[in-house]
Amino acid sequence: MNTTMMPDQSAARALLRRIGMDVPEKRIAPVFGGTINTTFRIDNGDEGPLILRIAPSDAEVEAGPSWMTSHGLQREQVTIGLLSNVDHLLPRTVGFDDSRQYIDRDWVLQTSVRGQQWQEARKSLTAAEEQDLWRELGGVTRQIHAVTGEEFGPPLTGLGCATWSDLVRWDVAGFSVDAHRYGLEQEPFEQLQGLVDDAAPVLNEITEPRLVHSDLNERHIFIAPGTDGRPHITGLIDFEFARFADPYSETIFIDEALLPSNDGRNVTLCQGYECDKPTHDDMVRQHIYILIAMGWTVMDLVRRDQPKQVPALLERMQVMTREAREM
Repeated sequence: MNTTMMPDQSAARALLRRIGMDVPEKRIAPVFGGTINTTFRIDNGDEGPLILRIAPSDAEVEAGPSWMTSHGLQREQVTIGLLSNVDHLLPRTVGFDDSRQYIDRDWVLQTSVRGQQWQEARKSLTAAEEQDLWRELGGVTRQIHAVTGEEFGPPLTGLGCATWSDLVRWDVAGFSVDAHRYGLEQEPFEQLQGLVDDAAPVLNEITEPRLVHSDLNERHIFIAPGTDGRPHITGLIDFEFARFADPYSETIFIDEALLPSNDGRNVTLCQGYECDKPTHDDMVRQHIYILIAMGWTVMDLVRRDQPKQVPALLERMQVMTREAREM
């Protein structure tokens, strides 16, 4: 099911030569860990490292899943332009092209954000430092969500939905297409679609589209010691799936909702964010957002030829759908 994520290092160097950068082979290296874009780190001498990210091809996107896009880097460029309130945390764009005149894919060349990936730094952090970071992340997330839009969906003109339920329906309808494409059991996704249809009035209580990262987690957050000697958030990356949505559909809230009840991260995150006290309808919506996140995970596992966890996830989706209906 997985398709090769071209280009390799030589193709990346060829692209850079076409835009006037002759980078020696020893100064460019692939960056592993991502599953959508192909990424390279360029040693730019005294000016600091640059990051080259190349989007998936149209053919890869055509192979699915439905949420894949070959224009995510374009979406990211628009998003970065909207986030002046946190621009000190964002990479600076050195070059961007979606014309396909240099290569058959969109690409972006950016400065590297300062610090170390939070996920990698975790083993060196104390419990108190972790808690402080979660609280700080709550505040940063609220700043991102302060940006409002005219419609729900990508921050690109003409691609959005008038209501929140319409966008959520679009999300879950894509799962049925993907399940058919990949030969998966349809029932969990049909049940989810029925739940979303029935919950449309609850979903439509969300009337103000707010900008969300959509993939906000410790892999995409960088940290470094501040003047007080304690770690602080210094960088945010990978906004290619950003969209205007319910702010509580943000990935970090969904991930933290699945933590054990004795894990304090979700509480600390909400302290920094100044979360509203959840109502019954909030809990219904959260169940739907978790189910959608699980659906995205299922399709990504199949796309990457890692189906081992899929049956358990599908079973869990059916259980959670029944739970949401009983709320």
